[in-house]
Amino acid sequence: MRVNREKETFEFDSRLEFGEELPTLLAVICRLTQAKRGWITLRTPGGICKRVAAVDMPESQRPEDGGAEMEHGGCPCCSESEALPPATATFITCTQHQDEKGRPWVHACIPLWVDGHYAGTMNLLLADGEPSFGPDSELLTMVRRLIESVLERKRLEERLRRSADYDSLTGVYNRRRFQEKLADILNRTDRGTLLFIDFDNFKAINDNLGHRAGDKLLGELIGSLRGVVEGRGFLGRIGGDEFALFLPEATIEEAKVLGAAIERVFRRHRVLLDGRRVIMTASIGIAEFPTSGSTVEQLLARADTAMYTAKRTGAHVHVYDPFQLEEVATTQELLWTTRIREALEGDGLLLYAQPIRELRSGSVSRYELLLRMRGDNGELISPKAFLGVAEKTDLIHRIDLWVVKEAIRLLEQMCPYHSDICFHVNLSAKIFTDPSFPTWLSGQLSRSRVEASRLLFEITETAAIEDYVRAREFIHKVRAMGFRFALDDFGIGFSSLYSLKYLPLDVLKIDGVFIQDLVHSRVDQSLVKGLTISMRELGIQTVAEFVEDEETVEILQKYGVTYAQGFHIGRPMPIPEILDQPA
Repeated sequence: MRVNREKETFEFDSRLEFGEELPTLLAVICRLTQAKRGWITLRTPGGICKRVAAVDMPESQRPEDGGAEMEHGGCPCCSESEALPPATATFITCTQHQDEKGRPWVHACIPLWVDGHYAGTMNLLLADGEPSFGPDSELLTMVRRLIESVLERKRLEERLRRSADYDSLTGVYNRRRFQEKLADILNRTDRGTLLFIDFDNFKAINDNLGHRAGDKLLGELIGSLRGVVEGRGFLGRIGGDEFALFLPEATIEEAKVLGAAIERVFRRHRVLLDGRRVIMTASIGIAEFPTSGSTVEQLLARADTAMYTAKRTGAHVHVYDPFQLEEVATTQELLWTTRIREALEGDGLLLYAQPIRELRSGSVSRYELLLRMRGDNGELISPKAFLGVAEKTDLIHRIDLWVVKEAIRLLEQMCPYHSDICFHVNLSAKIFTDPSFPTWLSGQLSRSRVEASRLLFEITETAAIEDYVRAREFIHKVRAMGFRFALDDFGIGFSSLYSLKYLPLDVLKIDGVFIQDLVHSRVDQSLVKGLTISMRELGIQTVAEFVEDEETVEILQKYGVTYAQGFHIGRPMPIPEILDQPA
């Protein structure tokens, strides 16, 4: 029996369609229970009750009730039973309706539970006097479970459908769906404005408080944002802490007013960081359609450029100016290009390492290498600040080669003390277009004492999907030398299963979107458990990303996941800290 669940609800999308599935099943249940009428009411967002199925048994099986108000499957005198979720099945004697023998109808009000939460109510009207079953009967338990299994499957279908179009954390459109919707709107409107929103210093929140705290804060901020922009436009998550908002028919002045309002809303949030309260701020860039850009790509790029100017100048809200910002953007890219070249040629790049724990033994012998750049004053610069520029040039390929070469050097340095250490190295999509890389890699290996198995290359689905044939051939050549490969961020792409089928892999990294709420989500638990079993049968090891607490570790161990990575396992650390650890 469920305890203290009366106030919990499990909402369904009001657009959910059940077709004939529920009515057909409900009709079968009515025959089983000898009910003359049945209906199912679900809770939709906002606590609104929506009737998703209703059936009346044939006239010959139904007594005369003479009440027109009964025609839609309802019972007015029992309407209060739908107002609050019952804790258990409840039987109510109807005082307004009687069967042909003068006996009152009995209304069976049966709560439905999905994922441990109240989802709605199944109602049965019985007109043959006292029912032959009670609240705890096996018949009623079977009836309830039949409906609950349908609802649970439908809820999973709904979640999978939403995951294709919506960001799982914030509930707004994901990048792909936002761009599709924006392209459609641009074909049907004469004007509008695009706001590109980026939270200031959000990385510091993640680095200091952890990704779970960062995600919670981001969800709260976007919840506030949705309250401000509701009914004015549509919102999408472009990536990380970057969001875009399109306002159809809005002028620049209207967009500036709204941008200022958004920024004020964010400032109301306070975050405790290192004992001090930090005010959350955002930088917002605005681009106008069609004067600033006539395509989705142009609008996003120019609003993004305006956002960076807002961030650089501290203005918080800035409008794209083709005569000013293009030059600024070009200048900034040239400066970053020069800075990256100098870092590659000098001593400007360094690697941090984040531990990856083997769950069965609890030992740590694997580390993912993470790139950093040294600033002019000794500060560390995140790759987010410069990799975008590097990817527009051949510099990203030079960075790939530097990271691999440095990884081999570090492993050789560790050989006398840590011969079991394995490094995970991220490679960009550019690497697949370099036919000389396998030969170069072989030369680097031959000049060292490092075994190839101590390097594992991580690639993303996005990198491989550009040319599967080339990626597959590339991986085969490099694996033949003894190196291993992992597919990173598995589960967030649209071709993940195809990538898994087509690419020769050794390790699969389960994206954090399926891990962060693993303790509370039955859907995530089912997906992770099933994926782990499948990978084990294929001989592929698994790594769970964004592991933030011990409860998650225990579940992963139970499911047989091979490795865990995240702030709970360990934060990124300087390489010397690994060298100082005992072998």
